[in-house]
Amino acid sequence: MQEDLIRSASDSRSDLLKKWSLILSGNPEKDKDFEEVEWTEEEQTIDKALTWVYGSEGGSSKERNFQVNDWLKTIDFHFPGNISTIIQKDAIRKHGLKLLLQNDSMLELIVPDVQLAVTILQMKGLLPDVAKHKARLIIDALAKKLTDLFAFDTAKTIGLALRSPIINHKPKYNHINWSKTIMKNLHTFRPENKSIIPETLIGRQNRQKSIDTICILVDQSGSMYDSLIYAAIYAAIFNRIPALKTFLILFDTGVVDLTDMIDDPVDILFSTNLGGGTDIGTALEYALQVCPNPDRTLLLLISDLDETTDESKLLRVAKRAASSFRKFLTILALNKEGKGVWNTEFAEEFTRMGITCAASTPEAFPDLCAKEIVLSRVQTS
Repeated sequence: MQEDLIRSASDSRSDLLKKWSLILSGNPEKDKDFEEVEWTEEEQTIDKALTWVYGSEGGSSKERNFQVNDWLKTIDFHFPGNISTIIQKDAIRKHGLKLLLQNDSMLELIVPDVQLAVTILQMKGLLPDVAKHKARLIIDALAKKLTDLFAFDTAKTIGLALRSPIINHKPKYNHINWSKTIMKNLHTFRPENKSIIPETLIGRQNRQKSIDTICILVDQSGSMYDSLIYAAIYAAIFNRIPALKTFLILFDTGVVDLTDMIDDPVDILFSTNLGGGTDIGTALEYALQVCPNPDRTLLLLISDLDETTDESKLLRVAKRAASSFRKFLTILALNKEGKGVWNTEFAEEFTRMGITCAASTPEAFPDLCAKEIVLSRVQTS
C-alpha cells in the first residue's frame, strides 16, 4: 500500500513537471529542473510543437519551413478543434501567414475560421500569387461552411416575415374586418345592452408588399473586419430569396457597389480594401440614389458609426434616409460575441430619428432583419 502511494506521488510530480514544461515552453532535455522526468515520444512531439509557437528556440527559418506540415498535423491530432485554432492563430502571429500557405497538403489541415480569414484579407496584398490562390481556397471553405450554417434558417425566417399579414391598427370604416375585430374585443362585452365596445379595430389584410428590397451598406474600415465577412455571406443568402432584390455596397471614404458580385462572397472579400477612413453620409446618399423603391426597402447599415469625414453631413443624410426608406436598421457590430465598440453619440442620435441600432451575433442577425420586415407591415394610418 505504501509503495503504491509513493509511486502515485512520484507519478503526480512527474505529470506536474511535464505540464509546467509545456506551459513554460522549456526544453526538457536541456533544463536540469526537468531532467528527472521521463518523456514518451508522443509527449516530446507535443512539447516540440508548442515550443515552435511559444518558445524562444524556434530554430532557423529553413528548419521552420521544413517542419510546418508536420507541425500542423501534430496540432490537429493532439488538440481539440477550438484549441487547435487558437494555437494556429498564435503561430501566424509569430511566424507569418505565408509560412502556413507553402504546401498544398497543408490546406486540408488548416481550420478555416473568421479570424484566420481576417488575417488573410489584411495580408492579401503582401502574399505571392501562389499563396494568394491557397488563401482563396481557405476563404472559400469558410464561406461554404458559413453559408451551409446560416442559409436554411435565414431563408425560413425572412420568408415568414415577408409573408406575415399586414395589420392595419387604424383602418377606415369600410376597411374594418368585423369578425376579427369582434373576436379581439370579446372581453368588452356588456350583457346589460348586449354590445361589444371595439377598443381595438382590426383592418382587412392588405396583400400588397411592404418590403421587396434589402440594401446592405457595409463599413470596411479596420474595426469592422468580422462584420464585413458575415455581411458578405448574408448578402449572398438574401439574394437567393426570390421575393427580394438585394444590393451590397461597401464604403470607407469612397463607395464601391458590389451588387453584381453578390453571389460570390469570396470575390467580394478579395475586392475589399480593409482600413482607411469612414464617410457614412456619402454611402447613405449613394443608397438613396441607387435604390429604385426606398419606400419598399429595408436599409441595413453595418457600421460602428465612427465617422471620420463629415459629421454634420452624416446626421443630415441619415435623417433623410430614415424618412425615405421603409425601414432603417443599423448593425453596430456583427461578430461571434455580438459585442463591439461604437460611437455612442451617433447611435443615440440615430435612435432619436427612429433608426433601430443593435449589435448582433451572426445567428441572431436574420431575426433582427425579420423583425424590421414584420414591423414594416403594420399600418398605422
